[in-house]
Amino acid sequence: MDITGSGLHIMPEVILQSSHLVEELFADQNKLQDSALKSLREFKKLRVVRIAENQFKKFPEQLLDVQNLSVLEISKNDIERLPDNIYKMEK
Repeated sequence: MDITGSGLHIMPEVILQSSHLVEELFADQNKLQDSALKSLREFKKLRVVRIAENQFKKFPEQLLDVQNLSVLEISKNDIERLPDNIYKMEK
């Protein structure tokens, strides 16, 4: 699912309703914040998340709970440090 450059603050309902299908989420160049990613832990097939160039000030820790995540792109945000429990991301 590609929503790059859409100016979004929240995840569109169509993505939330497709959580059982989405394997890749490209959401670069938006205005997403932590609250927009809360539902991602419900995405059982999600393997790739690209959220570069958003408005994250800290690492979105809900991503630690995404079970099958193997690629995460978070560059060009204002994240200064990774959480101590980053090791939870096994892949």
